[in-house]
Amino acid sequence: MIDFKNKVFIITGGGTGIGKTTALKLADMGAKLVINYSSSETEAKKVVEEIAEKGGIAFAFKANVANEQEVNAMIYQTIAQFGRLDGLVNNASITAQIPMNDLESVTDDVWDSLYDVNVKGMFHCVKAAVP
Repeated sequence: MIDFKNKVFIITGGGTGIGKTTALKLADMGAKLVINYSSSETEAKKVVEEIAEKGGIAFAFKANVANEQEVNAMIYQTIAQFGRLDGLVNNASITAQIPMNDLESVTDDVWDSLYDVNVKGMFHCVKAAVP
């Protein structure tokens, strides 16, 4: 079994759903966490509180993964706070309800936002985390 004690992880989209569950599991195994959020501030802070109540260490950080500068700031703050980064869970994503009977209504803005977060966002995070 891998030892996660005192390892530092960023969980993008860590305030809800799969990201939240992953964060809580890693915290239970002793990891220190950065709970990233873009719009789910309340939920991210609740995850941090839940981790702290169990004796774990975490902080929430707002960064839109589609914005490279915000991602770089998140990595910088992680290193400043914990002195290292051991792992990244690239979980953040968005979706759009696309009506199959009205495909003409789907604009380039919809596609651009999906691509920016779900593809470029993951790349921004990996690019910033690898060094």
